[in-house]
Amino acid sequence: MKQLAKINDMNAALNEDFLNADRYMLWILIGHALIGIFITSLYYGTFGLGLFIGSAVMLNVFIGYRYLKGTIYFRMIAALAIVIFSALYIQQHLGRIEMHFHVFIGLAILTVYKDILPLLTAAFAVVAHHFLFNYLQFSHYIFFGDPIMIFSYGCGIEYVILHGVMVAAETIVLYFIIRNLRRQFVTMINLQKETSSSNEELITINERLDDMVQQRTAQIVSALDEQKVLTSQLEHAKIEAESANRLKSEFLANMSHEIRTPLNAVIGFSDLLENEVENPKHRGYLEAIKNGGKNLLLLINDILDLSKIEAGHMKLEYHPVSLDVFIRDITSMFTQIANKKGIVLVSEIAKDVPNYVIIDEIHIRQILFNLISNALKFTQNGQVSIKIEQGSIHDSGDITLVCIVKDTGIGIPLKDQAKIFESFIQQEGQDTRQYGGTGLGLAICRKLAHLMGGELSVESIPEKGSTFTLMIDNIEVSQPIFVSEDLLVEENTLFEPATILVVDDIKENRFLMIETLKGYPFTFIEAENGKIAVDEVAKGGIDLVLMDIRMPVMNGFEALHAIRNDLNMSDLPLIAVTASVMKHDLHKLEQQFNGVLEKPLNRSILIATLKKHLPFSSVTPAPKISTETIIDDATVEVLGKLFDELLSESQELLKQGDMMAIGSFAVAVIDNGKNYQFAPLIEWGERLRIGAEGFEIDQVETQLRNFATLIEAWRNLWKTK
Repeated sequence: MKQLAKINDMNAALNEDFLNADRYMLWILIGHALIGIFITSLYYGTFGLGLFIGSAVMLNVFIGYRYLKGTIYFRMIAALAIVIFSALYIQQHLGRIEMHFHVFIGLAILTVYKDILPLLTAAFAVVAHHFLFNYLQFSHYIFFGDPIMIFSYGCGIEYVILHGVMVAAETIVLYFIIRNLRRQFVTMINLQKETSSSNEELITINERLDDMVQQRTAQIVSALDEQKVLTSQLEHAKIEAESANRLKSEFLANMSHEIRTPLNAVIGFSDLLENEVENPKHRGYLEAIKNGGKNLLLLINDILDLSKIEAGHMKLEYHPVSLDVFIRDITSMFTQIANKKGIVLVSEIAKDVPNYVIIDEIHIRQILFNLISNALKFTQNGQVSIKIEQGSIHDSGDITLVCIVKDTGIGIPLKDQAKIFESFIQQEGQDTRQYGGTGLGLAICRKLAHLMGGELSVESIPEKGSTFTLMIDNIEVSQPIFVSEDLLVEENTLFEPATILVVDDIKENRFLMIETLKGYPFTFIEAENGKIAVDEVAKGGIDLVLMDIRMPVMNGFEALHAIRNDLNMSDLPLIAVTASVMKHDLHKLEQQFNGVLEKPLNRSILIATLKKHLPFSSVTPAPKISTETIIDDATVEVLGKLFDELLSESQELLKQGDMMAIGSFAVAVIDNGKNYQFAPLIEWGERLRIGAEGFEIDQVETQLRNFATLIEAWRNLWKTK
């Protein structure tokens, strides 16, 4: 009887979980239908197809939900609906390969059910769809006025088989994830039931303990031992659950990494194409693609940050910062937006706040950037203010730093103020069509604040405005920061001639590494995978290898082992080049390679790494020109012509939008700034280089447009000498 009751309890818990999952899936499918009708149909104007398929699918979904929710039949309907929407998106874009990504997203969504059958059904349906549509594309069938297409680059059974293998691989991974989730769910339910039963027994024993001390002592000891075993099992289950959560976070981080590369290309080339398209209707389509891509990139970045925090991979980096420069820099980024909306943007640092402190500048900047951005977004008139105050002072001399962002916007109701810091939560009643957003920003900000030992809070009155307060304790006061001339005038490194093997499956990445090292007496050999790299090393004459990790045919680790073991070349320096954000990945690379470089590449770190493994000599640069030195008119004229050429080149690059060329231009500007000891030019070039390496289009455009102002400042400087 107990076993039967246990089975009934378990089935009841699973049924409740299935009902909850059905509700989530209903909303997910509604969202898919709206996307198919109103978004993916924009590119080729396939509104009719989207409306027909979306309506037909959702009619069946609604009927199934009404009569079959909580049963395996509705889960099968939901699985097939997900696959149909994947097929719809692919057809709407005439087989465009990026739309095939939704197949993998759809299969991952089905893990919301702790049931393997819907996943297997969906995977089989995907393969069947690919075979069918491949045949229809080969037979030139027309549907809703457009040819049926499964692949935009042509059809063929080999493509179908390749995609089928990918689907099978993901299905196997998701199968084990679902199996583990179900097993953990069952374990937790069983343990909760057993723990509850054990606690009831202990209460009964305690009530009768006075009369049965001698007789029941052994039973009490036995019960306590049983409780220890149950507690140990519960702790083990908790560890397994945390492990599954970390696996989820790493999966999200890796997926975000894989999606960002093609998404950056979509955004970048959409931006370039904007100058080529004159038709207003087509420009509208292009703008929709670009804006959608940027919004998706922001969401992916937020998800990546959230997953890194949850997985414990977010690193804090503290260094001295001037608060005056820090706040002025942040405020300047929002001045144009505020002026455009007619909002007064002010910043203030209280007089008692030390100017120089040691903080994690990157993450505090991220928090303030989000708070100020939200304040401007939700404020239609009035002002937004940023104020820095000093809280308590500790015996050690450390202080509590208080950052306050205050606006006169729409405000937040009291019942929503606690919820806005939760992931994927927005203010109730907020019009997302007007304000946008995903509900991740404030959640990430609060988690970052907690990570730094601080707190983020809000006070708000609807229709009056909001005040967000960031408090970070134990902030160390720093000595004044002086910029060393050695930082402005970099040592002139003279490398001896050497042959470097550049290994990366992406041609543009190889080009970027070679361009970064232009000017040094290096001979470069390129390889697009590890196998070719091993063959090149075997020929001899290689002095150093820059090795990407993720490559087809043979990856970086396999190539490393082949070179070290098969070729017995343990002395050849092998430098890993990786885009991984996972701490354990970087640790593994550091243990096996002679050095590790993270993408996007930092030129200074790259040069410093090469100096560890290649022979070089150093030439002390010429002494810095004193501010009192008088430069003759001829020199000023030469410099003026040089800067005119740089200005002309910057404007041409602004039109072209070639990020690789812009990155090379930034390096040239930095070198000129160092040659003539003009620190603002160095700083401008560094910002442009970082923006180009990160494909931050807005930042790059802003820097290029401001170059004329910088050159004018240089002219004015020497006019006063």
